[in-house]
Amino acid sequence: IHFVGSGNYYLAGNSFYNIVFGGTGTYTATGTLYIYGFLTINNHFNAGSYTHYIYGNWTNNGTFVYSTCTIVFNGTVQQIIGGIYETVFYNFIVDNPSGILLNGNLTVNNVLTLTLGIVTTGVYTFTVLPSGSITGGSATAYIYGKLVCGFNALGSRFFPVGNAGYYGPLVFNYITLTGTSLVQVEFLEGVIPGSIPGFITHVAQRYWVISQTGGSNFTFTVTLDVPGFTPAGTVWMLKGDGAVVNAFATTAPNYTNSEVFSTMGDFTLGDEVCADPYGLTYTDITYTTATLYWEPGYLEQSWNLEYGPAGFTPGTGTMLPDVTSRSLLITGLSPHSYYEFYVQAICSDLLQSNWAGPAPFATFPKQLDIQVLLEGPYNGGSGEMNTILSNTGIVPLSHPYQGAPWNYAGTEQVTSIPSGVVDWVLVEWRDAPTASAATGATVIGRRAGFLMSDGTIADTDGNSLILIGDPQLSGSLFVVVQHRNHLEIMSSGGMQLTGDIYSWDFTGAAAQAYGGILAQKQLASGQYGMVSGDGNANGEVNNNDKNDVWRVQAGLSGYMAGDFSLDGETNTVDKVEKWAPNTGSASQVPE
Repeated sequence: IHFVGSGNYYLAGNSFYNIVFGGTGTYTATGTLYIYGFLTINNHFNAGSYTHYIYGNWTNNGTFVYSTCTIVFNGTVQQIIGGIYETVFYNFIVDNPSGILLNGNLTVNNVLTLTLGIVTTGVYTFTVLPSGSITGGSATAYIYGKLVCGFNALGSRFFPVGNAGYYGPLVFNYITLTGTSLVQVEFLEGVIPGSIPGFITHVAQRYWVISQTGGSNFTFTVTLDVPGFTPAGTVWMLKGDGAVVNAFATTAPNYTNSEVFSTMGDFTLGDEVCADPYGLTYTDITYTTATLYWEPGYLEQSWNLEYGPAGFTPGTGTMLPDVTSRSLLITGLSPHSYYEFYVQAICSDLLQSNWAGPAPFATFPKQLDIQVLLEGPYNGGSGEMNTILSNTGIVPLSHPYQGAPWNYAGTEQVTSIPSGVVDWVLVEWRDAPTASAATGATVIGRRAGFLMSDGTIADTDGNSLILIGDPQLSGSLFVVVQHRNHLEIMSSGGMQLTGDIYSWDFTGAAAQAYGGILAQKQLASGQYGMVSGDGNANGEVNNNDKNDVWRVQAGLSGYMAGDFSLDGETNTVDKVEKWAPNTGSASQVPE
């Protein structure tokens, strides 16, 4: 039906398919209209005070007088609202499962009711004036795009906004306001723009852009609930200006900023997860010290630690606040005592984790009692090894295993060499189910010590056994002994623990070393030792040891790799008696 007259026309309640209000006349509804197709205003239409149902598109190219009417959009396919002029509605109801698409700006003067369907604004704006209100709003009925709500007084308004896939409503509340403010909200997909504070560990993947015109001297709060965001820790409201994002404390469970805002911007939520530390353990146990260790819960850089006697009540132990190292040496402990410790992550000044623990430790360090002989300095007459290097002051005060191939980072050193020292050796212990499986990947500890003339390996005081802490084994403990110019050897079996001491004697039989007679050499009846002649310490005795090491150092005195006999002189004896008989020998230690 196309009205083209020039007079005043009154439309009683009726039904139409497509209707066009054209010509130069005015058209006034005097009853409810049902428009099952398109409604087009080319001149003048007064809807009166009635409820009208529109099933098709709405085009306003003229004058629409909304009076106190209610327009219901309840089609079954997406309806388009547009035209040359912006349409102002009095009451506006959305009840179309396929939604509405704006092809121009739209304003509601009184009540917007969102029953069913998504209103997509595109580049346009949907405005509810200060005189208006919004009812409804759900995951199936919201504004997708820019929603503007007016304020001419203090208080809150509900913004039922969303995007193509998610419903993201918010509540905006003016605490102070001068004048009339039009607040615009848009809900966007993606991470909030700008640099996010480092302590925020999880950021919502959607955010709101909020702006306003007209108002001044305002402060406000917003209440957010980001769909798809499940916080695991303390929730912070993130507010950005496009370049910098700041974090603000929120209330819970409804996430509202605790501190009022006075500027608009981008808004979303993030949380600060302060996970509990884990893997509490200890290393390097001595009689009076222990090194405590743990894994961080997340990215925290400091912790609180408390320790005390086994079974102590938390809060009554020794507190070590703001610890920044996860390998913490505890001193002043009592020998042969049991202890426990707890650790708490510090994620920020306001947030700490739960206390993790208790984890036990004790000052019952295990020791290595190792017996081994070196072929080079072995004296068949005494059955022991000579100590010429230490007697003549040649043995260095610091261990010689810093470089390749050992690359040992330990700092063992002394101010004087104890009596009875043959040379420095490097001791290594491995945790493995079998000897063949005890490869380099199973090493759990290393330490440099002194080889004494009777074959004992001592700590740097020349008397004590080497302490190895209290290793928590998943298999058996295997020991490897390395020397700078002898082939390394490894125990053929797991060491037995008696009390606090792991013991192994390599000297009584070739089979005591993994590889047997290929690993050790018989030095005398019932005595076996490590094979000399490995001048470059690559695990093989061959021409390279003679040509690259011994030949270069021949005739020199001192602490020399080519001095296979360890008598302080690199000479023919080293080549003929120590290197030559062993050519072709190789280490049997699993790599």
